[in-house]
Amino acid sequence: MEIIETPEGRCKQCYACVRLCPVKAIKVGQGQVKVDSKKCIFCGRCIVACSRGAKVVVSEREAVEDLLAKGQAVAILAPEYVAYFHPTDPLRVQAALLKMGFHVVEDTIVGEELVADEYLRLFRESKEPVIRSACPVIVEWVEKYFPDLLSYLAPLVSPPIAQGRLCKEIYEGAATVYIGPCLAVKAEARAEGLEEALDAVLTFPELEEVFKGAKIDPKSLKGLPAEKKTSKLAGLRILPQRVSLFGGFPREEIARRSLLDRDIRVVRDVGEMQPLVEAFGRKEVKPKIIDALSCDGCLASPLMGNSPRLAISKLSLFARRKVVERHYQKLAKGARSAEDRTKILSGLPSIEMGRKFSSKKVDFPLPHERELKEILASGKIKSVEDILDCGACGYDTCEATAIAIYQGDAEWGMCFPHQREEMVRLMKALEKTSITDGVTGLFNYHGLTHCVGKEIKRCQRYQDTFSVIIFDVDYFKLINDTYGHVKGDLLLKLIADVLRQNLREADSAARQGGDEFTVVLPETTKTEAFAVGEKLRQRVGEVSFKLDSKEKVKATISLGIAGYSPGIANPEELMELADQAMYKAKKSGRNCVYIAPDKGV
Repeated sequence: MEIIETPEGRCKQCYACVRLCPVKAIKVGQGQVKVDSKKCIFCGRCIVACSRGAKVVVSEREAVEDLLAKGQAVAILAPEYVAYFHPTDPLRVQAALLKMGFHVVEDTIVGEELVADEYLRLFRESKEPVIRSACPVIVEWVEKYFPDLLSYLAPLVSPPIAQGRLCKEIYEGAATVYIGPCLAVKAEARAEGLEEALDAVLTFPELEEVFKGAKIDPKSLKGLPAEKKTSKLAGLRILPQRVSLFGGFPREEIARRSLLDRDIRVVRDVGEMQPLVEAFGRKEVKPKIIDALSCDGCLASPLMGNSPRLAISKLSLFARRKVVERHYQKLAKGARSAEDRTKILSGLPSIEMGRKFSSKKVDFPLPHERELKEILASGKIKSVEDILDCGACGYDTCEATAIAIYQGDAEWGMCFPHQREEMVRLMKALEKTSITDGVTGLFNYHGLTHCVGKEIKRCQRYQDTFSVIIFDVDYFKLINDTYGHVKGDLLLKLIADVLRQNLREADSAARQGGDEFTVVLPETTKTEAFAVGEKLRQRVGEVSFKLDSKEKVKATISLGIAGYSPGIANPEELMELADQAMYKAKKSGRNCVYIAPDKGV
């Protein structure tokens, strides 16, 4: 079963998820952006990175509803729910769960205490470094990316698993549903050897959706029903002389060490973890304890409210901590502080606290140097000067992007500079296509009017002049009827070649349509244009146009010339004068040049 999915049509390929993913588990290709579960460590950052909601948690709502229908379902709430649903009274949230059909509501406080005791024992007995294994994200990361470190992972379950096992023992035959801020617990609950502890896992946003679906508003409830105000573990939630911090880490280890102590390394991000374990592998450091979490505690989990899409109170991390601490301090006022902690915990059923880890090593095929160069070249990176390493695509370097492309996880379309170059190239190509005749490669009518319009503005500004020549092929219809339209188009292409060979670089030529051509001659008077027209008429007449291996055709043209004068306001007026002159040339016997009088003459 997948844990994160990408609903079709939502992703706009902004690649924010790629940039935030610490292990680049996002697969990009063929217009799709998906999470690769084999590489994912389920930190949840891609979910809050996407403003379009294109990364969503695969809901276990139906599984939870089935468990509730069977009865005897226990809800295990992570303490962070107090902050997530703030300012709603925590007891009202519990009441909402009971109204949904849960038999009882527990939290993970006792599980955290049991885990903390085991960590204290392990720290005292172990002669090798220990990596904290309470964070399922860190466990996934080690199993997939640094399996050589598995022997250093504390062989202990996390508090959610411990609490799940405890509830299974206390509530015989009950199903357990863990509700918390950590997405990775979903993967942990399915891990080999841990499947029996939790029957389902909901994140806090999922629970909100479940409440909405059941039309239950915790704010509207008065509190816990009288018959369900206590549970079998209620009296243990606030233990006297509690040894654990939230998350199951023993307070003692923190209290007896200073900030200068090299025996313990505190890591609160996967990005910080990698250089540490690499240094550890090189024997540059050898701490006794690596206290590793993917976030700054579960209150800093991405699903705790780092996204405007999540309909929760927008509390800062510090405010969340304060809210949770106040709630449990309030509960502690009624705790039986005189009772001995050891006696309380010894009265609980015995549960298995150990676990094993297995390698899920991700294979990364690497390209040969030649293949890498070819991939880089396909992204227009052919030399050192072409390298940007801007990181906009989500990968730190262009080479890393090329490697990801080789592995099938990326494409050059992710590269914003590359995309911009392609966009500019396409825009230029489209612009050229929009003004270019498809048969001859000359300007089309749109390009012609744009060109003539520019010349008119230039002449109006600098009191200069220019001329246009319009001509068509004499008896072109007969050529088409005799040889066919394909051969007729070939003749037009050949005439276009004559124009290219006999015009200045500053001159422009266009095919208006059919067999009609126009030549624009900047800074040219009508008299000078007449000489150009005569030259073109002669060159066309001299050429034998070879239409196939057997047939050669002679063609003639009739030309009309018009020159710009101050009375002309737009391209159409000037071209109309030249067009009229061309028709006079045709009426005069064809194969000749005719000059139009100035406008108004």
